Amino acid sequence: MPDTIEIIGEIVHSKLIFASEPVEVTFGETPLPDGVIGRTYRFAIEPETGTPPFSLSSGTLPDGLTLGGETGLIQGEPSVRGVAQLTVQVVDAGGNVGDFEGVIKVFGVLNFGEHGTFKGCNGLQMAFNSAQDLDEIRIEKGTYECNGLEIPSSKKFEHGIKVSGGWDSGFVSQSDDAAVTVLDGGAKMIDGVENWEQCEEAGGVWKQLCFQEEPPSNGILSVSADGSVAIEGLFFQNGYSSQGGAISGNEKVGIVNCVFTNNSGGAVSWVGNIINSTFTNNSAFGLGGAVYDSGNISYSTFTNNSIIGYGGAVYGAGNITNSTFTNNSSSNNGGAVNGAGNIINSTFTNNSASDNGGAAYFSGSIVNSTFTNNNADENGGAVYLYDSSTITNSTFTKNSAQNGGAISGEYRDKSSIVNSTIVNNNGGGFYGAGTILNTIFAQNKIGEEANDITPYGDLHVDYTLVNNISGAVDLGTHFIMGEPRFVDAENGDFHLRSDSPAIDVGDDSVVEVEVDLDGNPRIVGGAIDLGAFERQ
Repeated sequence: MPDTIEIIGEIVHSKLIFASEPVEVTFGETPLPDGVIGRTYRFAIEPETGTPPFSLSSGTLPDGLTLGGETGLIQGEPSVRGVAQLTVQVVDAGGNVGDFEGVIKVFGVLNFGEHGTFKGCNGLQMAFNSAQDLDEIRIEKGTYECNGLEIPSSKKFEHGIKVSGGWDSGFVSQSDDAAVTVLDGGAKMIDGVENWEQCEEAGGVWKQLCFQEEPPSNGILSVSADGSVAIEGLFFQNGYSSQGGAISGNEKVGIVNCVFTNNSGGAVSWVGNIINSTFTNNSAFGLGGAVYDSGNISYSTFTNNSIIGYGGAVYGAGNITNSTFTNNSSSNNGGAVNGAGNIINSTFTNNSASDNGGAAYFSGSIVNSTFTNNNADENGGAVYLYDSSTITNSTFTKNSAQNGGAISGEYRDKSSIVNSTIVNNNGGGFYGAGTILNTIFAQNKIGEEANDITPYGDLHVDYTLVNNISGAVDLGTHFIMGEPRFVDAENGDFHLRSDSPAIDVGDDSVVEVEVDLDGNPRIVGGAIDLGAFERQ
């Protein structure tokens, strides 16, 4: 048995239920906090309209914990690994009784590092081999040059395990800085090498990429266990593998608050959700310079990743939200992203592709996102769309390509662009088919010739400010021409001035979002404005 135990929990259900005229009560989204055996655990249930008393109406608390009837405070020292489901009964200000349901998981803890039970890379592998369901492997601060680590397929985790970094020598206090706990795969690349001759001259070893010496080829960590594995607060560098130089896993591997730098064969492959993580200078041949085949990606940053293939930073992710992509590159399609899903509240700057989609080669929905200074040698300087995709509330400026400096699509595709601002792109603003509504085009060019739109198949345009169309389109009766009158277009401020002709002239019926790119109400005044920003 491990000598320490931890609690982790989550709120499953959080509302009060009444016999008549039910009133929903908000508890917030804060999960039940972790706790360790021998140390105080404290968490207060605080419904906005609830008042004492609080009582346990069903289920049980983990051994060692109690519930305060007057305070709603769960506290004590847990002592047994397991999962406890419970219901706490609470009363609102009117005397109505409701239930709050929750789950507390009790985790065992395995300590790795100079002051831990397990030491050295062999010790870390022993910790992985020893891990049971509801264990956490805590890694002490430090740098560890390890590769070929594995959480094996023989492991079955019904509720999952955690692997976390940043711990002090007592394994009590955890830093939120991933850089203090480094797993180094030992594959040192030589910078500035472009071919085999240069690699030989630099004294390097050529194995798909140029290394200072023959690199380990099995990556830093592979996860083949059956069950969820959460990886948190670790810094992975210099890993090498044919796919997933830092981590290769499955859809049940979650990554939170991690950093990935200088990994080859990409950084991670075949993983689940990625949250609040950073990917820098990772590279690969094939698919995904940083990430290949993940779940959803959120609050993450991708910089200077590259691929000889498809997807300079990411290939095959699910939804991408609140993330930033800068200076990523691809030798084929998708300088930053190549995939399908949704891109929401994200920023793409200075990404490039040798073929199509300087920032993204994409199928799905792009909402509230910004694309600046991206480049494709062929089509779609910022985005290349396919399979009836949509773009809403987004801006495209200073992007470039041979066709569709901002956006390009496939012949006779049915993609749509709604309430977006497309300004000062080289190669034209849009090249493709589909529908364009409530959008502003301005100062787009092909060479020295003004060009906002070039159709490539059937294209319908209406409720749009546009001045230069090259080719036959189905042009509605509500388009307008002229200057959009931005606040300061030269310096990138594309909000509308009070005298803009784009105010209150859009089609409300196509609006599927409630806020504009700034997060302000989408419709103010008589009708929706054109472009990504609503005049407030």
